[in-house]
Amino acid sequence: MFSRNISLRIRKTHRYLGLLIGIQFLAWTVSGLYFSWTNLDEIHGDQFLNPKVETDAFQNLLPLDSIPNSIEKIHLVSLDKHPDLLVAYVDAQSGIFQRVRHQRWRWFDFLWMSHTMDYNGRDNFNNLLLRIFSLFGVLTVMSGFLLWGTSSPSLRKWIKK
Repeated sequence: MFSRNISLRIRKTHRYLGLLIGIQFLAWTVSGLYFSWTNLDEIHGDQFLNPKVETDAFQNLLPLDSIPNSIEKIHLVSLDKHPDLLVAYVDAQSGIFQRVRHQRWRWFDFLWMSHTMDYNGRDNFNNLLLRIFSLFGVLTVMSGFLLWGTSSPSLRKWIKK
């Protein structure tokens, strides 16, 4: 079927491809498991927004006459007290509350970055690095099938018949 030399080359190729992309395969698998076992609504952090605002929750606010005239409207957002390292993000230009971030979101963001291999914007699935590693992944799987085919005694027996 295949000469011993070809089988050894396939084995060596498969081993080095596995070494090259094995860490990324592990990152894809771990992040995929995290995504599939995580409730995305909890990751968004909406559960930290406190819908029942008590009147005494906002103390030590600036008096209204000390606020610049350019402000037309103030919207107060109450967050549950920072059990998960909560951070509220406010738009610097408009002053509008944007979102809440917390520890589980930070894990999600890190794993998403490693899953998409977009280390800058974290939202580009079509980057060159991801494409290259995906192609290497296909080559690794194909070389594994080829390796199985060249080293399987039962397949050799079946082909000889």
